[in-house]
Amino acid sequence: MVRTICTPLLLALSVLAVLAVLAACAGPVAEPATTTDTGPGSALASDSYQARLTLLDDQLAAALAPIRQARDPDTVESAMTAAVSAISEAGDQLGQGGPVPDAVRQANTVLADGLSQLEIDLMSLRERVHRHEVCTGPAAMEELNGAPSVVALRAIAAGLALPGDDGRTYRWGSWLQVAPGRAPSPLVNGTVLTDRRSGHPGDGGLEIRNDGPDDAVVLLSKAGTVLVSIAVSAGQSARVAGIPEGDYDVAYTTGRAWDPRLSAFGRACAFRRFTTLTRVVTTTAATAHTVTVRSGPVDAGSINVPPREFPR
Repeated sequence: MVRTICTPLLLALSVLAVLAVLAACAGPVAEPATTTDTGPGSALASDSYQARLTLLDDQLAAALAPIRQARDPDTVESAMTAAVSAISEAGDQLGQGGPVPDAVRQANTVLADGLSQLEIDLMSLRERVHRHEVCTGPAAMEELNGAPSVVALRAIAAGLALPGDDGRTYRWGSWLQVAPGRAPSPLVNGTVLTDRRSGHPGDGGLEIRNDGPDDAVVLLSKAGTVLVSIAVSAGQSARVAGIPEGDYDVAYTTGRAWDPRLSAFGRACAFRRFTTLTRVVTTTAATAHTVTVRSGPVDAGSINVPPREFPR
């Protein structure tokens, strides 16, 4: 079978265009040419190249794994910085690791270009993470899954899997098989998400009003330990009762696309705490202490908290 390999312009194409070009690149079916090198040396080069592709797969999977598991934008950003460096090194090894079989020489060049574009896409996404537009690893991987470089690299992987004019196929791109992301779980106003109260909770209550456009999760902590957290939907109020009397640190995170597994918002996140302690005393619903949380610029009574330092 004769196969023509596409040029690096493939990286700029859309999903449908990439697939169309790949189909065109498959070429007509023909009997192998009598001049094809299928001797022991060719087989050895093919085996060596496949080993490099397998190693590249493992390196990329290892580089991206910390991103998938990150629960806050600081950790996502750090993992992306490390991944960019790892991808650059892996791309260098692809080009310098040994001979490339003639049948895939052009494909190897396109693959190296695709990895370079992946670095660029990762750095661009990292800026969005830095701005807290994307906040968790799963949300970041969902974005990366649709990036032009990843779309093109999938097409390259499909091309390598087709028999070339030497009759060989190559396996690469297992890390590209990204499972569909979980749909965000809507937060129900007033839902208690964390509850570390003892069997005999107190008689205090706290009314929380969310004046912002995004949902919020509000946490009451004492001595560095979160006692209780509650969801407060955008524009609504919620009350948490059964709180022992005392002074509490009150922190809150706002955002969209709540991830219950990570206990974090996947997008448009902010992390804040009030600068003074909130006193909770035994009270009735009519006299419960009220605090107000907001998105947008901080006010005089609250400060931003580094995501990694936000209580959980």
